Amino acid sequence: MFAKAVTTHEPEHRRILRANAAEFLAARPLADIRALAETRMFDREFFRKMAELGWLGMMFSSEGELDAGDLVALHRELGRKVLPEPVLASGVLAAGILAEAGNPAFAARLEQLCAGEIVATLAWQGKGGAIDAEHCGARARRIVGGWTIDGTLRFVPWASQADAIVVAAGTSEGVVLGWIPAGAPSMTVHAGTGVDKTEFATVILDGAVLTDDAVICGPERGAGCLDIILDLARLAVSAELVGAAEAVFEMTLGYLRERKQFGRPIGANQALQFVATDLFVRIELANSVLASAARFFSDGEARAARVAGCKSRCGDAAFLAARQAIQLHGAIGYTHECDVSLYVKRIMQLNAWLGAPVLHRQRIRHSLPALQQAA
Repeated sequence: MFAKAVTTHEPEHRRILRANAAEFLAARPLADIRALAETRMFDREFFRKMAELGWLGMMFSSEGELDAGDLVALHRELGRKVLPEPVLASGVLAAGILAEAGNPAFAARLEQLCAGEIVATLAWQGKGGAIDAEHCGARARRIVGGWTIDGTLRFVPWASQADAIVVAAGTSEGVVLGWIPAGAPSMTVHAGTGVDKTEFATVILDGAVLTDDAVICGPERGAGCLDIILDLARLAVSAELVGAAEAVFEMTLGYLRERKQFGRPIGANQALQFVATDLFVRIELANSVLASAARFFSDGEARAARVAGCKSRCGDAAFLAARQAIQLHGAIGYTHECDVSLYVKRIMQLNAWLGAPVLHRQRIRHSLPALQQAA
């Protein structure tokens, strides 16, 4: 019904990366991922294998000459398999903060994160609808030898299973970023789950002490560091949304070819072909926006608007693909046992995380002057 889209001008190393990722992930059946989701855990051994392939902190490792386009290529493949492992939380958010801050005291921690030896996550958001460093949910107050932090941080991925949490807290001078080990005094983690049953916890800090040697980045650079890594994570989330949309679309096409009514495949009905064609076009447009945002990610002035447009476009396309997959599968599409449900739930979760499309459209409006100037 549809020819596979061809990605042009893709560097050879990126094609190899995608091919290797697809081959490695193909060995993990969706049934295993579904069973793991029911436990609300992730597979640490599989996570370490991904680290051995160089997938964690791939832009931040000491070997690295990789860019945002390579990150997008990898996470697009990860999205096709709806993996629960915290590649985004530990390998992009936490590792990204350490790398962007450039604090030599945390170089060893960064290497551990990239090697999969430890798992960390980022806690910064205080309420729904927060999309930048100005909306940190915790406040830090200067004390002798460090800071004391109070606040409730929500939507923290895999916090209860992490070895450490990178915390962002607002101050009168800016945003301070710190490293707090799991089980630290005055820090309570309440594990919860998202729509797709991956963990999104609430972290409560009640006078938690952050000593000076645990400060990753001081308030003079903290906000800028946090914003750029949040945007990088949004780019990776957008790639996973596109990958999930492509996978659920292929699943839907397969069903349209196989399911028969009145002696012929239901995909022969022109009305359903129109729906499938519209989905194909929307996913390809999202792919194009994603590639553009990755290519120009280092353009600081227009980065926010491009990433916002990318997250919005990819989220809308993936959500439409998920909704239509349910409709085109008919009654079976509504069942928990159907693999479509895995993708629908993951797409719903990723669509909302780090800013829903409507919030990013507002962000584009505020960023238009910078985007016009860059053009």
